[in-house]
Amino acid sequence: MIRTAAPGDIAQILDLCRAHAAYEKARYVEDRQGPRLARALFSAEPSMHAWVVDEGAAELLGYMTAVTEFATWPARAFVYMDTLYLREHARRQGWGQRLIATLSDFARARGAREIQWQTPPWNDDAIAFYRRIGADEADKVRFTLRLP
Repeated sequence: MIRTAAPGDIAQILDLCRAHAAYEKARYVEDRQGPRLARALFSAEPSMHAWVVDEGAAELLGYMTAVTEFATWPARAFVYMDTLYLREHARRQGWGQRLIATLSDFARARGAREIQWQTPPWNDDAIAFYRRIGADEADKVRFTLRLP
């Protein structure tokens, strides 16, 4: 079942973040993310939204997070999917499509006509999945400016 994340999911979401970073061969820096993530997700006006794949087992199978943004050129809201990650044993079972359908409903309910996201260029499985569901690619170079 896909459900909205709950405060009791934070520890498992952080475990999924670690697994996701390992999958992407990225460094995950432990910096007491739990309280900040909880504030972002569960404050009176959340700045981020999350859904989890929960089949009632000991561990969550995956998660997806998103934020609502506003684009200048079309002067419209859009939803940015920050993360969609499934544990390896949960892939190719339809969870990704169901998560995207959940996010599509969320976006439409907020008046957004578009969902945007990115994936590493080497992630052939994700790219094939996104193409299969009809997503369009946009070539851009992503930059990060770290602030002191």
